[in-house]
Amino acid sequence: MNPCILMLCLALGVPAAPGAPAAPDAVLAARTRLGVYGEARPAALRRPGPPDPPRDSWLGEDKLKHFAVSFVVTSLAASGARAAGLSRDASTLVGAGTGVGVGAWKEWRDRSTAGSTPSFRDFAWDAAGVGVAAAVQQQTR
Repeated sequence: MNPCILMLCLALGVPAAPGAPAAPDAVLAARTRLGVYGEARPAALRRPGPPDPPRDSWLGEDKLKHFAVSFVVTSLAASGARAAGLSRDASTLVGAGTGVGVGAWKEWRDRSTAGSTPSFRDFAWDAAGVGVAAAVQQQTR
């Protein structure tokens, strides 16, 4: 029997000869070799490329951390500037600049680090923390 026809019969699970049962192991092996099962294909035939990045939701587990760290950094920088003698508006700008800078640095570091993924959503939560801290700073004497 022609080997191509035999492989096709095995791949489809059709007995090679009338009345002969197809061996399950042979069928599985033939389907694997032919690439019928997606990931069972040889590595040379798989499409290359990086794996999909993990999903990043707006309410992910790390978003509260981004908000809190940005809030604290902004508050500490603004308080330090105020203690150094700057006006309320100037100290708020120093705090906001420091908070945004730290958030941007963190996302830049994620971009440069293998295994980490930078996220616009993380930066948005950083900005929210800076904004709330700046608003609180403006309400103090």
